[in-house]
Amino acid sequence: MESFLTHLSGQDFLLPEMLLGSLEVKPETSGRLALPALWKPSFSGSAFVMAGRLGQHSCAMLFPEGNMKAILAQVSDWEIKGVLERSANQISIDAQYRIVIPEGIRTHSGDQTVSLMGASSHLKIVTADVAREITAGDKDVVSQFFSEVR
Repeated sequence: MESFLTHLSGQDFLLPEMLLGSLEVKPETSGRLALPALWKPSFSGSAFVMAGRLGQHSCAMLFPEGNMKAILAQVSDWEIKGVLERSANQISIDAQYRIVIPEGIRTHSGDQTVSLMGASSHLKIVTADVAREITAGDKDVVSQFFSEVR
């Protein structure tokens, strides 16, 4: 499903995939993460991962290959484009839709449960405890938003 993403700079990006929702995943003992069925159609063959932030917390950012290529093709600021190109690590996705987040980007240890959180163009990966802290007030925000919709 194609979607638009508007950056804070005002630039619009047309993306082939929209990633929404949040799910917890328990990594395998080998450190591999199995992508939930919800997002399997968005990922095939390979993906791109980079380190990022979610508020004050470190996170891994996982992009479908098509979304990363679309963003790079549309970024108009050459400095930002260079940073993205240097930061994006291509990783493979196996036949069971499992990935391994590189050690330097990984925000969890061993078999610690993680949360995959949709962020439109990508998934943010944080420990489940961090996700619960960040999303604690989400129900109130959603309720308030929809109470004001007419």
